[in-house]
Amino acid sequence: MILEKAILKIYPNAVPHKDFLITDSGNGPEIKNWKYNKPIPTTDQLQEAWLLVESEPKEMSPLERLEQQQKLMQRAIDDIILGGMFK
Repeated sequence: MILEKAILKIYPNAVPHKDFLITDSGNGPEIKNWKYNKPIPTTDQLQEAWLLVESEPKEMSPLERLEQQQKLMQRAIDDIILGGMFK
């Protein structure tokens, strides 16, 4: 679980490094310096939020979007050529 993303799923207006800090002193990540005006999320709330984060579609990078567009264009070209448009 990425704590910061889980917290932001629960409190989308919270600002990392201002409202809270995530640290790891070797025992796993922990929430430190909580200054947000809402209660610190429980472990169960964080787990539930993380499941929601994981189930969301991933945002593609510009390169991934370009590659996807190229595949779609190639498929369209193949359909035109192999479909007999130029026979």
